[in-house]
Amino acid sequence: MKNNESHTGRPFVKAGAAGKSFDGEKVLEGITFDFGEPGIYIVEGSSGSGKTTLLRIIAGLEHCDEGSVETNGKIGFVFQEPRLFENVSLLDNVKLAAGRKAQEVQNTDPAELLAAVGLSGSVEKLARESSGGMQQRAAICRALYFAPDILLCDEPFSAIDNANTILAAGLLDRFSEKGICIVATHGESLHFAKVKARISL
Repeated sequence: MKNNESHTGRPFVKAGAAGKSFDGEKVLEGITFDFGEPGIYIVEGSSGSGKTTLLRIIAGLEHCDEGSVETNGKIGFVFQEPRLFENVSLLDNVKLAAGRKAQEVQNTDPAELLAAVGLSGSVEKLARESSGGMQQRAAICRALYFAPDILLCDEPFSAIDNANTILAAGLLDRFSEKGICIVATHGESLHFAKVKARISL
């Protein structure tokens, strides 16, 4: 496993015959791909197929037992659960989670990100007072505000209704014009304008 956040050269994510086991049970085996251009990349599979594990390996939160996974670029992660600060507004959740460093490297207005996913009227709402779908949309904005080169999304639309999924997918489409976006899904309609590649687990 090699993770490089030095930001030299183009971003990429590569896997070469990567495998992972838990308690002697194979979760991933022989995973090979090369994501080296901006775009949306889909990782498909049923529950328990290893989608989350693969994203965690890419992020450096887990290590593969076999083969290799290499990355180059700053990585952002949209988890299945929003993981927001409950007693903080949606707007401040975006700002606080990203931190000062993100504000120094890009000029995106966090309120504009929230507006792009239909939350313009809810930016001051506390996370604990917001629905699961609202929290998940805010989590997507938080990850984007971090200004990653590579964005990992684990079932990012599972708690979001269809109309707002279209908005959130549009925001990820715009990110993918310059960045690599890897989306794990069990197969629901994702509403992306264009998918660069798909792998099935």
